[in-house]
Amino acid sequence: DVDKVDEKDKNLPGATLQLIDENGNVVDEWVTTDTTHQIQKLVVGKEYTLHEKKAPAGYATADDVKFTVTDTSKPQHVEMIDEIIKVEISKQDITTGNELPGATLQVVDSTGKLIDEWVTSDTPHRIEGLLVGETYTLIEKLPSAGFVTAEEVEFTIEDTPEIQKVVMQDEYSEVEISKQDIT
Repeated sequence: DVDKVDEKDKNLPGATLQLIDENGNVVDEWVTTDTTHQIQKLVVGKEYTLHEKKAPAGYATADDVKFTVTDTSKPQHVEMIDEIIKVEISKQDITTGNELPGATLQVVDSTGKLIDEWVTSDTPHRIEGLLVGETYTLIEKLPSAGFVTAEEVEFTIEDTPEIQKVVMQDEYSEVEISKQDIT
């Protein structure tokens, strides 16, 4: 039995998996559903590799899982876990590097579709499930009081379970004051 699950141990549909033998031959290939996939007639004592050819949308590709078939009449269970793509967006004061609350930010995809909008706080904002290989744009709709609007930041999602960090920095508004003699 082979299960493809998410971080919460729930069956994860939409992954393309392959079972590969010791010689590199593909023994089975399937797209996961919300039920367990069964494979029969594997050779006892042989090592097999469960390989994720394509992860479901919004998830990072899992590492290969190697296992050896044991001599038992009971079903053997193999599980592969996918982690959801995680992006942490930090809005910082350019001079201090501290989080900058009060700015209104948006993330849009390459077609301009709004993915998320929020007002910044003193902690970074997290977005989950963005698509691997897709380029997104971080836009500041309204800066924090006393700051100027930052330039847009483009970022592309990598195929990794690690948290991907995106930083946007704001500069203080500058005002030049001049005291002059009337003459």
